[in-house]
Parts: sequence; structure tokens; C-alpha cells
Amino acid sequence: MNARKILKVLLFVGVYSTALTWVDHAILSPAGSGGGDDGGLDHGTSAPSESVAPSLQPPVPTFESEEGSPVPTEPAEQTENINIPTDSESPAETASETEAATETAEPTPDQSNPSVVSPYYGANEYGSPYENGVLSNSSYEWYFMSNADGQPPKAQRYFDMRPFGGYYLGDINNKYIYLTFDEGYENGYTAALLDILKEKGVKAAFFVTKTYIRDNQLLIIRMEEEGHIVANHSVSHRSSPDLTDEEFAYELEETARFYLEIVGRDMGRYFRPPMGDYSARTIKLAQDLGYKTVFWSFAYKDWLVDAQPGKQAAFDMITSRAHNGCIMLLHAVSQTNTEVLPDVIEDFRAKGYSFRTLDELK
Repeated sequence: MNARKILKVLLFVGVYSTALTWVDHAILSPAGSGGGDDGGLDHGTSAPSESVAPSLQPPVPTFESEEGSPVPTEPAEQTENINIPTDSESPAETASETEAATETAEPTPDQSNPSVVSPYYGANEYGSPYENGVLSNSSYEWYFMSNADGQPPKAQRYFDMRPFGGYYLGDINNKYIYLTFDEGYENGYTAALLDILKEKGVKAAFFVTKTYIRDNQLLIIRMEEEGHIVANHSVSHRSSPDLTDEEFAYELEETARFYLEIVGRDMGRYFRPPMGDYSARTIKLAQDLGYKTVFWSFAYKDWLVDAQPGKQAAFDMITSRAHNGCIMLLHAVSQTNTEVLPDVIEDFRAKGYSFRTLDELK
């Protein structure tokens, strides 16, 4: 009997010791410590995934630019904001490419509005504004990637123009709209537009040429007296990158000088490049002259005076593209813009938007 009891004790001790060893290795030892089965994963030696440098060539699925905008002496040449889908890249492909580069901004205080996604690219996704150590004069036409989802649209990424005082959006964290009109020549609608803006209590910016000031002095004085910003669209409406430094300075300074002569007050220090043509060099030149260069995040084909869209089509186009920080470009030569503007203003306000001026750009 004693031998049997001793054998049982020995067996019990052996089983108990084996069980403790199994618990220690299979349950208590942390994964990857080298003491257990880690599913074949090597936690300490796997190489990092290879990163691919982003392309600096801007995607252009939907091209919104100003092409052949109004030359004051030749109204028929006014063109801009033509939608041109490219063959090499579909809108869906561009959306997937650009979404990866977005950063989420703070949501707007209006909780009914979806959170706003920053449309700006990361610093390493913009091209350089320099070539051979000097600011590039490579000429580009302004474009943005139009959308109707309430989000601020992405735009060119040849270089980041913000350090040089370039804007195409205002405050994207609030439901603000900055209303601007281009005035290369008068087509009989500006007085009515001013009436509407006065009635609705909205201040806008009018980008005018020297010839517009010369030929429409009463309208210009009225813009100033009613609290609108009258801003610089140059003397001769020439493509900015084609000008020498001296010629560029003359285009802005002479327009501002003539405005002061006619109105008796300084012109707003905002410049809209004729035809949307620009370079890093010209945006910096404008900054050195004390100007912010103001592009736009909404525009449509409102400049064809002999092919105006219907009133409902114009209203739908304008109101469907609203977004936080929208710098809206409309043309004062447009009949439909004049007809729909009261309803457009009320629609924006009903959606929670309010109007701001370029003086509030940050």
C-alpha cells in the first residue's frame, strides 16, 4: 500500500508540474517575447512599408479657369471658367488621389453643417515656387476642382501661394461667402446689382480695370459710397506673367492712381489676375506692392452675354456649389446673375451662410 501511495504522489507531482509549465508559456508569456507561438510574425525585424513620393503634377479632372477674360475694348473676347475633363484622368481617379492628402479641419460652429475637410495639400505635395534659385515665372491658368458636396474645393498645387498673399478661399471653418464681381466693361446691369446689394444689406468686391473706371465714374463712386470694395483688375487686362517687373507694377499702380484721382480715396489692395493667369513671381510682385492676389472657389459660364443660361439653371448652379469660405466670382455683365441675385442671397442665408468682405480674409 505504501508503494502505491508513493507512486500516486509522484504521478500527481509530475502532472501538476507539466500543467504549470503549459500555463506559463501558453497563457502568461506576452506575444512576441520569444517564448510562445506568434503566428509566424516577427515583431522586431519587419521592414517598414515603402513610401512613394507624391506627384507634384496637379490633377485636373474638372478645369475651372478664366480663359480670355474681358478685354475692356473688346467685350466679345470675355471667356472664363470652362469645364474641361481630361482624357488622362477621370474625376473619380482624382477624388481618390486628393482625398488621401486632405486634413480634417475643425467643424463649423453650425452643427447642421457637416464637418469641413481642408482642401489644402500637405506641404510636401506642393511643387516649389522656385526655379534655379529664383521665383518661377512659369505661367499657369487658375483652376479649381468643382464640386457640389458643400465642401471647399481643392485647387492647383503647382506651388503653395498662401505665403505670397494668394487666396482662393476665405475662412473655411465658418459658413462665410465672399461675393466678388469682375468688371472689364459695362453691360447695363451694374446699377441694378448695386440696388439689390443695397436692399439685401450685402457688401461685395468689384474688380475693375482702369478703362472701366474711366468710362463708368458714377458707378465707381457709387460702389465706394455704398461701402463696397473696389479692387484692382489692372490697366490693360494683359496676362501678368508676360509682363516685366516694371510693367506689372505699372498695371497695378496706375489703376490705383487713377482711382484715387477720380474717387478721392484709395483703391482696395486686392488684385485679381486678368484671365486668371499667374506665376509665383507675379503673386510675390503683387505682395511686394501691398496687394493680396484673390482667385476664386466658384465661377460658372456667366460671361457669355449672348448665351445666358436660364434663370433656374443659373440659380441652381450658383446655390448648389456653396461652401464654407467661398470666394464667389460672378460677372456683372450677366443678365441672369442680375435676375437671380436676390433669390441667391436669400437661399444662402436660409442655409446658414452669411456674407463677408475681402477685408476679413485671414
